[in-house]
Amino acid sequence: MTIMEVSLLTGFYPNQDDLKQHRCPLPGKGCCRRSSCRPPWSLSTTTTSLPRGAALSTTCLQSNLPCERSATKTSADVQRCSQCSRSPDPAGQCPSLQKPSGQLRQEELQTTACEAGVDFVYKTKLESVEVSASNSYVYYNMQLEDIIKSGTDPATPLAMKKFVSHATCHDSLGLQEQESYLIMGQTSDLWRIKSEYSYVLGRETFLMLWPADGDASKKELRKQLEEFSEYMRTHGCES
Repeated sequence: MTIMEVSLLTGFYPNQDDLKQHRCPLPGKGCCRRSSCRPPWSLSTTTTSLPRGAALSTTCLQSNLPCERSATKTSADVQRCSQCSRSPDPAGQCPSLQKPSGQLRQEELQTTACEAGVDFVYKTKLESVEVSASNSYVYYNMQLEDIIKSGTDPATPLAMKKFVSHATCHDSLGLQEQESYLIMGQTSDLWRIKSEYSYVLGRETFLMLWPADGDASKKELRKQLEEFSEYMRTHGCES
C-alpha cells in the first residue's frame, strides 16, 4: 500500500467521499480525482492511501493550486501528476481596501494589529502586478518599506515579497502600482514555498492605502499611520 500526504492551501478541502472510495478500480488512463476545493487559500493537509499494486502513473491527486500544469517523471513506475484548474468564484472571500470614515486614530490600528491571529504588519510598496488570462491568480510584487510588526517570516526592510489574490478579486481590490499600502495579515495568510514565504490576500487581510508624502488632502491620515508605526516599533503589543 502506498501512503500519500497531500498539503493544500487553506480552503482547499479533500473530497471525503472520494477518499473513502480509494479502493475503486483505477482507470486505464487519466486521473482518479481525489480532492475538491473551495476558497479561501492557506495550508491544510490530508493523507490517503492507494491499493497495493496501484500504478501512480495512472493516478493523479488533483487540487486547484496557483501553479503551472506539470507532470514530472520521478522513476520508471512513479509519476507525480499536478493539475491546476480555475477554482470557483470566491464570493465574499475577496480582500478590500479599508476606507476610514471620519478621522482614523492610531489606537484603532494598534488594536487591530494586536488582535489574536495577526502575524505581521507591513508598510509595502506595490512594484508590479502579474496578471494572466490563463491563471486563476494575480501576483502582487511588493517591496517591504517598513516592518511594523514582524511575524513568522523573518523578512527584512526593502525585501521583495509576493502577495497573491484570486483573479476574480483583482478589479474590486484595485491596488495601484507605485502606491504604498498598510497590510496586516493572519498566520493563515502565509504560504511557504521551500524557504520563502508568499502571502495570500483574503477576506481577513487588512489593507489600507498609505498616502504619499505629497498628498496634502491625506496629511492627517498619514500622520496617524506614522504614529502607529512608531508606537508599534517602540512598544509592540502588550500581550
